[in-house]
Amino acid sequence: MMHKHGVNKSKRITAVVLAAGMVAGSSMLGGCGKNYASPSNAKEALVVTLGDNKLYMNEIKPYIFFEEFSGQTSNYYYKMLGISDSYWSDTSYDDDSKTNSEAAKEKALNDAIEDYILYYEGEKTGDYELSDDEKSALESNAKALIECMSDKSIKKTGFTEDDFVKYQTVVHISDEYKQALIESFGVTTDQFKENYDFDNEYRGYEVSYARIPLTTTQDDGTSVDKTEDEKAAANDALEQLRAKIESGTGFQEASLDFADQGVETDTYTFTVGDYKALVAKDEKEAKEAEAENTSEVKDADTENTADAGKTEDSETKDDESKDEDSEAADDDATAEPSSEATSNENLIKTMYNYNVGALTEVFEADGYYYVARLESNTSTSVYDSKLESDKTEEENKQYDEWLEKQKEGDYKCTVNDDVWKEIDVEQLTLIEDEYLKAFGILEDPAKKNK
Repeated sequence: MMHKHGVNKSKRITAVVLAAGMVAGSSMLGGCGKNYASPSNAKEALVVTLGDNKLYMNEIKPYIFFEEFSGQTSNYYYKMLGISDSYWSDTSYDDDSKTNSEAAKEKALNDAIEDYILYYEGEKTGDYELSDDEKSALESNAKALIECMSDKSIKKTGFTEDDFVKYQTVVHISDEYKQALIESFGVTTDQFKENYDFDNEYRGYEVSYARIPLTTTQDDGTSVDKTEDEKAAANDALEQLRAKIESGTGFQEASLDFADQGVETDTYTFTVGDYKALVAKDEKEAKEAEAENTSEVKDADTENTADAGKTEDSETKDDESKDEDSEAADDDATAEPSSEATSNENLIKTMYNYNVGALTEVFEADGYYYVARLESNTSTSVYDSKLESDKTEEENKQYDEWLEKQKEGDYKCTVNDDVWKEIDVEQLTLIEDEYLKAFGILEDPAKKNK
């Protein structure tokens, strides 16, 4: 594709290639057929208008196909696991008020609307044109997919090679244009640096480690502590591993000789803020324990007598004190460590005060024996991740606003409910029996008799 913004191959085109490969590999759609005849009403079924542009069923149906392709794969696993409900009738993970069928239908239409708006805008610029090689690749993808659909599937869907060539062209150009559009917003990570205190909160400590768990998992899934002899063997293994690392061998390479001990190697990064939150938690718990140990239980009569003698002013002070306690509790809540930091609490506390490059002795922390080395105490990975996340969030916000303006402006969106309400996303483009036979869920008489 030749255009001003550079080449960014659309990842979604891969879906067509994968689908063709899976279809060909499993005869998922019932074997090859070349009856390309389409139902006469395919192009006449108007689904949605976008301003002066009209999208018909043959342009929307490829989006439905890929939603159904994905959904039938999930439905296959539902059947394999013996789940009584169909995947399609189950409620959506994203929205409990919708079934997966309804959610897939909504997504197919929304994706088509978004892609075509971007495609039309990209075409306006004149900067986007498929090269001959790219056109040839898209045509090959489409042909491979169509050739491995059965006559029955072709008759049911009315799919042609042109449908999938058009689909790929649209998503390719829409992805390219969307990337260029987002870049034009000019959002940078520098805009969000003031939100994060690197030195005192987000400065990272990067730790390399090798560890052996001090528990074993039984056949029934329960976890039990290792015996003292097993713990001693684990300790000895890490002592030997430590000697290898100290002599210059990398953590992963050094661990290979101790695979029978279940050695795990990885890196872990925590921040100054993680450490401070853990310390604050310890201090809070210590204060609560001290208060509980030193508090006196007042006699009920004495308490009642004291309450009776309270002045209005003292009651007001009591209320103010309660408010202060509540505010303090809120402050403590914001200092709570993350669940990840809590699960690595002792590792963090151990490594926080180590010198960069120093290798620890074998130590116990959080259910493991460890050998670890502090690689850096100025890592920016968490800090950078926060900035990138904020940048992406702002870009998405600006893009969503741009898209809504298009739908309300030049691409005023009107769905033809008379057509769309009749669409049931589940088996519109796929034949479930053929799909299930291909995976051996239903018996295929043709294969049985061979």
